[in-house]
Amino acid sequence: MNYSVKYTEMRTIGKGSFGHAFLVKDNLTKNQYISKKIEITGMSSEDIKKVEQEVILMQRFSHPHIVKYIETFTTDTYIIIIMEYCAGGDLAQLVSYHKSISTPFPEVALLEWLGQLSSALSHIHSLKIIHRDIKPSNVFMTADGKLKLGDFGVSKALDHTNDVAVTQIGTPLYMSPEVCNNMPYTNKSDIWALGCVLYEMASFERAFTANSLVALAMQIIESEPIPIPKIYSAKLSMIIDKMLLKNPARRPTALELQENTGFIPSYDSKNASSFIDEFRDEQEFGLMSGIDYTLGFETSVSLKIGNLSASYANEAYEDDFESDDSESERYEEDFDA
Repeated sequence: MNYSVKYTEMRTIGKGSFGHAFLVKDNLTKNQYISKKIEITGMSSEDIKKVEQEVILMQRFSHPHIVKYIETFTTDTYIIIIMEYCAGGDLAQLVSYHKSISTPFPEVALLEWLGQLSSALSHIHSLKIIHRDIKPSNVFMTADGKLKLGDFGVSKALDHTNDVAVTQIGTPLYMSPEVCNNMPYTNKSDIWALGCVLYEMASFERAFTANSLVALAMQIIESEPIPIPKIYSAKLSMIIDKMLLKNPARRPTALELQENTGFIPSYDSKNASSFIDEFRDEQEFGLMSGIDYTLGFETSVSLKIGNLSASYANEAYEDDFESDDSESERYEEDFDA
């Protein structure tokens, strides 16, 4: 059965340099999924390999907190990846909403979400894979408030457990010091990025920010973030501090983080669903769910300044260095979609 017979495209929910993401319906079961439709005509062989790698990686994952791969269709024009639909949208939207109403997340929810994401990272790291682009918009949410890690378009598979990656790909605001220093890096760079995400969830501010890539890199390499609000415990602050240690060898592993939160992977989320209910009611959630599924295969550009060498997607860089006003407008557009 081909794609157009099996699925009906309901609406566009995201786009990248080479394709679009659609909310689709299975015509037989009526279940909803995400269709990542990538136009391969005119793509370089390297970019096609990135798409094929994403499919291969997603097929290897089996974890309750990783976006589930369903199937793939290939034509002369497209590679179409069918994935699980996370009806709660993405973490960036939820954080933005809570910031707008000045309502912090309870610590118990942050620890539960950290447990979910660290268990997902533990799974992919056990398969010798580095995600390399962990950020709030790449963390998706089910309708009942469970987080799922997605977008493996720039992930790196290593041949051996102790191998290191040398290509600098990802989003500048979540780059680790070793990436900024143009050094080989391991899965501990994922821990750094997750620490930046957790910091953002706790403080509603980014751990490191600047007006240029060079200034940002210097912040990451040399500075420490402002402490998270005092409403949170010393335990949570210490966890974030350890994740953001400059020396990657001193950062905890994903498994150690998971054990520290006491989280056991399952589909039983006890502390987060109320926030999703409130967010859904306030924003007419059903109309914008799943928006901003980033397509992780945009053409990358490289920048070398002194010791800094970084590769990043044009769209991601522009989004990440928007002003607060621009960011608010972008989310308002998403909600109106």
